[in-house]
Amino acid sequence: MDKKIKEAVFSCIQIWKTFCNKLGGEENALFLLSILCVAFLILIWNFHYHSHDVTAKRLGKQGEAKVKKFLKTTKSRKKKILNNVILEVEYGNTTQIDHILINEYGVFVIETKNYKGVVYGTEGKNYWKQYLKNKSFTFYNPIKQNESHIKHLKEMFGKKYPYYSVIVFVGSTVKKIDSDVVFSLSELGYYLDSFKKKALRSKDIKTLYRAIQSTQKHKWKMNRAHLRNMKKYRR
Repeated sequence: MDKKIKEAVFSCIQIWKTFCNKLGGEENALFLLSILCVAFLILIWNFHYHSHDVTAKRLGKQGEAKVKKFLKTTKSRKKKILNNVILEVEYGNTTQIDHILINEYGVFVIETKNYKGVVYGTEGKNYWKQYLKNKSFTFYNPIKQNESHIKHLKEMFGKKYPYYSVIVFVGSTVKKIDSDVVFSLSELGYYLDSFKKKALRSKDIKTLYRAIQSTQKHKWKMNRAHLRNMKKYRR
């Protein structure tokens, strides 16, 4: 054995003996060492979990910014756009809607997902899967998520408006998703342009826009409440 390796091994043995003597025996030292190992593993897992969570939030914001920019370029001159709408619903809960586009053809409630890789899902399944290299992640079906958004909008602002659920995936393929309301960002424009029959007057558009906008006066408070609710449901 190399002399330096021998010296390193000898030093480790001496450190271990000193450690054991200070803790009153080898059993106590092993017990403490096992606790430290478990704590270290928990720390590593926690870091991995939160780093993925932070990355997902960052990508989510980037995706929403792209859709927000795109909606401004849509053809309708009478359109009104609201972004990051937070509504207070029953039992002190909140719901967050990425985008609401109101034009002469209806109310388009848009949920944005910025996922890389390939996403698999159907309208009926509660959870969809994202495959990224050798990893897979499960997330709640955004169609069902958006159905809840529309339900709350109807309850708060009336059922007389035609609501359309739209799911936009930025950065991932939608070919493996079996649904007529899921689009890539490039497909979104074609979908919005496909509407020909006008359903809302200018007055209707302005009325609904102002009604929704009026609920956003204390948005910073609602945003804090929404973050608290999200943390509560993750536990």
